[in-house]
Amino acid sequence: MVRRLREFHLTAVASNEYLRLNGAPGVPGELVDHNCVVDEVDSFTNRWPFRIKNKRVGINVSGNVKVNSGEIARNLAAAGVRVAWLPNFFVRDQIATGELMEILAGTVDSSIGLFCVYPKSKHVSAKVRVFIDFVIDHMGKA
Repeated sequence: MVRRLREFHLTAVASNEYLRLNGAPGVPGELVDHNCVVDEVDSFTNRWPFRIKNKRVGINVSGNVKVNSGEIARNLAAAGVRVAWLPNFFVRDQIATGELMEILAGTVDSSIGLFCVYPKSKHVSAKVRVFIDFVIDHMGKA
């Protein structure tokens, strides 16, 4: 069985310092002129999806750092040296405090899902049920 537990929207972020020094991209295509964190764990790696005139368009980005951690990508963006592409739960607090700014809002066309996969049976074990409920409750606050 597969159960979708939650959907997380992706967002492009940068620090105020980065934006002050490099300017904010006005359209997704301008990201090619910015130093972006390429997250190798992300299924999008260096091709970030945006919606432009009701069409999904992949923008090829590059940067001088590749990571395999959303936490590291967020920290590099917060340090003021790069643009990052992350699920909103990674950057929610930093956006709220102004440490990071969402850029190109309204054009990002992507989300990722969190799924629970378990064997199909007539009765789901109590342990699996409790775990699913815990994840839904916990991630509901993300």
